[in-house]
Amino acid sequence: MSHNIDEERYIGAVPAWHHLGITVGDTFKKSNEMISQSVFDFTVEEQPLYTQDGQQVAAKATVRSDKANGDPERILGIVGPDYVVVQNHEAFEFFDSVVQDDLAIYESIGVLNGGSTMFVVAKLPKKFFVMSDLFEQYVTITNSHDGTRALRIFITPVRVVCQNTLNMALKSISAGVCLRHTKNVKQKMLDSAEVLGLADSKFQEVQQMFEHLARKPISAPLFDQYVTDVFPSTGENANQRTRDNRDGVIRLFDADTNRTDKIAGTWYAAAQSVVEFVDHNRVAQSGRDDLTSYRAAEALFGSGVRIKKRAIDLAVQGAK
Repeated sequence: MSHNIDEERYIGAVPAWHHLGITVGDTFKKSNEMISQSVFDFTVEEQPLYTQDGQQVAAKATVRSDKANGDPERILGIVGPDYVVVQNHEAFEFFDSVVQDDLAIYESIGVLNGGSTMFVVAKLPKKFFVMSDLFEQYVTITNSHDGTRALRIFITPVRVVCQNTLNMALKSISAGVCLRHTKNVKQKMLDSAEVLGLADSKFQEVQQMFEHLARKPISAPLFDQYVTDVFPSTGENANQRTRDNRDGVIRLFDADTNRTDKIAGTWYAAAQSVVEFVDHNRVAQSGRDDLTSYRAAEALFGSGVRIKKRAIDLAVQGAK
């Protein structure tokens, strides 16, 4: 497989997020039922590590139990001695009660990087508008097995007109948002079911923030400076990729999606131009043959998230 996205088969009527994973719609009420499908149904084990002279070290390897020795996808990562594996079937079941009470719908599931990361996306029934722009509300849950990230829960507002996604961590929640793989992680997963109620207030904050940006016009000189600040130069002159990024945002600022009723020429349109560009137009690293999949993973979980956050933060500062 030439890219990092495993399983691009669609069960539902709508493709999975940016072509990541499988869309399941309202097919499943339990996360385990989704995980039992195809490539998601595997367990992870810890294996000891040794030096070349045979001495065991404190670190451990996490491996897929369904892969044979010698398979390059068997080893998922190197973790510390206190690391606790959270199996895929354990990682998301705390959210099942929310789905079974019809407070959310499991919409998509997928794995990245040969199984080192799994994600589940649940759609919430509520929506909100920013002027005439419709947003749908989602909760995304990720679990990893390579030691690079904790089990995370975050809200994801989606701008329907162009499927822009914005990952926003629920930093106000003391338990349940960023769960390190340590001995009490499984209890914290149970405690984190409160995320749904707190997510509702967070979405209200997002709506208020965007409405504020939509009421603030941005001048041409300020917009040019804003785009430069979002994609800064590392040296005296911007390289070609940076110039292409800036030009792409400028074109989208004047596109129909960002000139709808009451938002044209505002800080909101400027910020959404960046988000749309990162999600749908940003060029992958040179030499990659998996442009769509790479861009999607970066937009939802990688460097694209940081760029979009910087764009929103700069817009909020500029609108003051």
